[in-house]
Amino acid sequence: MTHDAKHTAGNAEETEVWNDETVEQYVAKWGKDPTNRMTVEAAGLGPKDVVVDVGCGSGEAVRVAAERVVHGRAIGVDPTPAMIRIATEQTREHACAERIQFIEGPAEKLPLESGSANVVLAINSLHHWAQPDAGLAEVWRVLVPGGRFLIGDEETENGGWSHAEGDLSDPVKIRHLVESHGFESVCTSRHTDADAVLLLMESNKPAR
Repeated sequence: MTHDAKHTAGNAEETEVWNDETVEQYVAKWGKDPTNRMTVEAAGLGPKDVVVDVGCGSGEAVRVAAERVVHGRAIGVDPTPAMIRIATEQTREHACAERIQFIEGPAEKLPLESGSANVVLAINSLHHWAQPDAGLAEVWRVLVPGGRFLIGDEETENGGWSHAEGDLSDPVKIRHLVESHGFESVCTSRHTDADAVLLLMESNKPAR
């Protein structure tokens, strides 16, 4: 059975249609994208962290994070049922499966309690959020005071930010958007390895 889900891209007027076929194609192409691992490595997670990946896709970053949060939890949230199904299937035999959870839900209404995470990731996903402002408000709500929010995106061939268009391809505008929601100490860094170039934006929810 094919389950269709429609998501309006935050940076474009067209609507993305996700179903079993398109999800499988996406996972085959991007599921193992090295920026998932690179973002988690750059995040410097601690063993007790509770980390949430918003727009987790097939869950690669969540599984990498779970290997580091040995006394915490790694949670993936994605609005597409087929993504959650694939992420769950790919995690079933993982050594850290007991501290991994996948939940269906949009960035604009995260199915998590307020103050339940101290690290939130958005890896190659911000430009898929239907309403970036609402999504950032939810990230703020879910984070504990002093929690960290990291946006990781692959640098494009022309040096742009992610595969987005418009405001969500411009790091200056992304920074202003993040700061407008109260996040502080916003900084951007560039990380390279043999497979990819990662652009990373890190910010903090004030401690109090």
